[in-house]
Amino acid sequence: MTAALPQAFERWDGKGAPHGLRGEQISAVMRVVHIADDSEVFLRTSGLDATLQMLRSRAGTEFDPRIVRCCCDNAEQIFGGIDGIDAWNSVLASSPVLETPLTRRELHAALTTFGDYADLKSPLFLGHSRALAALAAAAARQAGMDRDDVELVELAALVCRLGVIGVSTGVWNKPGPLSDIEWERVRTVPYLTERVLRRQPLLRTIGSIAGMLHERMDGSGYPRGIGGGMIAPTARILAAAEVYQAAGEARCHRGALGPKERATLLRDEVTAGISTPLLSRRFSVPQGIFRASGRPWSRG
Repeated sequence: MTAALPQAFERWDGKGAPHGLRGEQISAVMRVVHIADDSEVFLRTSGLDATLQMLRSRAGTEFDPRIVRCCCDNAEQIFGGIDGIDAWNSVLASSPVLETPLTRRELHAALTTFGDYADLKSPLFLGHSRALAALAAAAARQAGMDRDDVELVELAALVCRLGVIGVSTGVWNKPGPLSDIEWERVRTVPYLTERVLRRQPLLRTIGSIAGMLHERMDGSGYPRGIGGGMIAPTARILAAAEVYQAAGEARCHRGALGPKERATLLRDEVTAGISTPLLSRRFSVPQGIFRASGRPWSRG
């Protein structure tokens, strides 16, 4: 998985991203996933004949032609009754190795891969999840959290932006203001993240923190609009780190801010009663991080 997932946007003909891998340089697993990903959409919207036509038209460009030929020659067996399959249980049943517990190091490596995958959604996001995890973990340690909570913050930071995959790349790369509809899609990111992680108990715990990434102490955040004590301290740390990290990275609609500018930005957002004593004492970047950061910053 750690080798295959970062290849999600590569192409058989070498015209993909981020490394321009071609042919059998791409993992066999990911070559199958490429076909499955587009086929599922075509099956659902246009039917089997259109799906097979799409596969043949992309053989040798986007897709491995040998796998395309296999799919077309065995179409009924591969695609028949696919709507009635529970993918989660089917994968677990066919791959007992997936039930093997991971060590802490293996879990960190796996979630780092998830974060790298989410960052591939836009070139502007590359490296964000790793940087955010390092920053959030350092902040949690500075705030006096124990080892387990520091680890929880770090793991949640690695995967807190998985939901960006559910929003069009055109939204993330749009240089001008977003429409109300586009903003509604952006606001679904924490919800989508939490849903992706809900099926396994440990990931569900991590996802519950990641899903509060954009909540704020005064209740002005999203998607739930919760505030105060309803937001876990670990999630407050993560929210702080996300605003600070994102503000230091350029986006299509704004430039990057330096450390002093980011500190000023966050101090300017301070509102009486929004912060908590724990964080206002411990963070070098103070209370304003818990406000609903304005649209230009919360966008990505």
